[in-house]
Amino acid sequence: MTSQAHCELCMEFAGHGSMRLARAPLAPASRTLYRSADFVVVPTIGPIVVGHVLICPVQHRRSIAVALAEGDTGFASALRNVQVSLQQLAPRLPAFLFEHGMSADGSERCGACMDHAHLHIVPAQECMKRVRSELDGWKQVTWDTLPSAVGLGGYLLMAELGGGLLVRPGPAFVPSQYFRRIVAAAHDVAEWNWRVDPAWGNLRETVDRWPRNP
Repeated sequence: MTSQAHCELCMEFAGHGSMRLARAPLAPASRTLYRSADFVVVPTIGPIVVGHVLICPVQHRRSIAVALAEGDTGFASALRNVQVSLQQLAPRLPAFLFEHGMSADGSERCGACMDHAHLHIVPAQECMKRVRSELDGWKQVTWDTLPSAVGLGGYLLMAELGGGLLVRPGPAFVPSQYFRRIVAAAHDVAEWNWRVDPAWGNLRETVDRWPRNP
């Protein structure tokens, strides 16, 4: 497991830059698209399509539920920024939202590929239908009730941005980056693994085209 002292995202959000971006061709000086009090919006490394972004807590949290339970503020404004911006950037596609939420102690990874919480939002359709055909046990929650619904445990979470939020609490024995595999299949993209294909072109285009909404 990654400690806070060695976390790539913690270092980047503290202003020390990204080692991965520093090695990337045509990398932007910064990939930060929006920053609220305690949350940052950035394009993911390995975006499946242009507009594939993350909302991450600035502090080292292992899930969005933990961040909200700890009282981190500014999540709603970050979410609203992404919703408005994607409506302008990709108006023809709904935005699919997902998270592999780790347990607070890190013992339940639930398919997470790194220890710092990151909520994906990506233009895509038909993803929820496929996931529900493969996995059952989903419960409807709100962002306010998410922390109490999952406690300190791990979970899977998904929604269409602006729609009902579904969570599947408890250990999830799914492959690493399970949701990315679903989104890649929906877009007929062969490579879902960001470590194999960082898709620098999509990342740079996301930064360049992202609407600068308050």
